[in-house]
Amino acid sequence: MAVAVVGSVALLRMILPSLRGRDGLLIGALAIGAAPVYAAFSAGQNSGLSLLLHTGILVALVQRRDALAGALLAGGMYKPQLFVLILPLLLFDRRWRAIAAWGAGMAVIGLITWVVFGLGAIGAWLDLLRSPLFQGEEVNQAGKYFSWQPFWILLLGHNIVASALAYGCMA
Repeated sequence: MAVAVVGSVALLRMILPSLRGRDGLLIGALAIGAAPVYAAFSAGQNSGLSLLLHTGILVALVQRRDALAGALLAGGMYKPQLFVLILPLLLFDRRWRAIAAWGAGMAVIGLITWVVFGLGAIGAWLDLLRSPLFQGEEVNQAGKYFSWQPFWILLLGHNIVASALAYGCMA
């Protein structure tokens, strides 16, 4: 997690001159010491990878490396709720190469999933996400997360309204 945060700050230094120099080191140290970073690190979450992917996507888009941004976006689909909302932004900005690279990446991931796990893997995954066990555990763990989804779940319970508000806030 710490390596991912440091890597993200290092990537951002490429496009944000204010992160270079002594002030940038201070900002990086503050980022590593932030409560959500500590909570994710101590809980063993994969938030570091998500942060690194989001940072890589941002840097690639700023540098007009759309194919790389699309490929990274496809890689982020292991947690679609964190990455899928980038797609409408790419559409609005007419970043067709990024969208095409995302589609190609998703096709490769789908093919690998099909070859390794079989046709029923995605359906089994969706069934798991809808299972009462998963839904209950998501509610139980919501107080430990730093995002819109658990905020609305804690406030309203696990239902379609909470999910819609969470995705609306993320958008």
